[in-house]
Amino acid sequence: MIELLALKKDTGPITDIDFRNYTFKALGSVGGVGNFHNAVDTYKGKLCLSGGNSSGLPSNSFYEYDPAAGTVATLGTLPAALSGHITKVIGDYLYVLCGMIDNNRTYTNVVRRFNLIDKVWETRTPCPINLCWGDACVIGTDIYMVGGSSVVASVETPAEMFLYKYDTIADTWTKITLTGISPRLANGACALNGSIYILGGRYNRVYLKDFWKYTPATGELVQLADHPDAHGARFSLFGVLKKIVNLSGQLTSDAPYRNTHQYYVEENRWELCRANVSFAYSANALMNNEFYLVGGKSSTTNYKFSL
Repeated sequence: MIELLALKKDTGPITDIDFRNYTFKALGSVGGVGNFHNAVDTYKGKLCLSGGNSSGLPSNSFYEYDPAAGTVATLGTLPAALSGHITKVIGDYLYVLCGMIDNNRTYTNVVRRFNLIDKVWETRTPCPINLCWGDACVIGTDIYMVGGSSVVASVETPAEMFLYKYDTIADTWTKITLTGISPRLANGACALNGSIYILGGRYNRVYLKDFWKYTPATGELVQLADHPDAHGARFSLFGVLKKIVNLSGQLTSDAPYRNTHQYYVEENRWELCRANVSFAYSANALMNNEFYLVGGKSSTTNYKFSL
């Protein structure tokens, strides 16, 4: 059983939302999806929820949640149980990429897509490496896999800062080499105005707070203002209008991150929006300027209540 929460907008013009005006609202629970390391994305006003860690094992659960109706419907099952995987919707397809396939931390490079109209699975070209514990974002019809670990034996010390572009039209992969940014896993990533923003994560169990902007069209990598806190572990990072929003995460081992911040893109500065909210290892999605946090590890049992 997992808790499903939304961070809903109270006030503010659509041209420049101030996320200090947002509040948390509990939406209830969804059965059958793993408690954490699950994945979520949106399609036509609904959330597609999949996999995750259920009682120590990856799950093959696959559900659709309709926030407007408050209903949950099954989409069948994933072709294989997964945890720590990535899902991204492009057009009428849900792409499911990489992840972990058992409790021995066996990583996979398998890529599949699910036709959200015909409800049919199709195997696509695999990622060049096994990959888990990173993040991903979409620019156009390309999916960028950002950070993560590829070798279980060195899960906390990835060999490099991974960045792979998956062209969903051509069904091809391209490795992108980033110079200057250190390797990491459990980082956050999002896209805004054609650029990829990369935040934090951890390396060798040291939590990071550096913040970067990479623009694929030019190949330019720029370091931005550090986040106020060092943290990692599947936290959310979203680009909205002129801001980047950071919710949830982890400060240290099993210590959920408690603050929400917004970053002013034009001013290169962070600002605290809300404090004392704890949620880690959640899957995250943005729909209609509302943020959905699905599952996760929380240090308090009443996190689902409005603050």
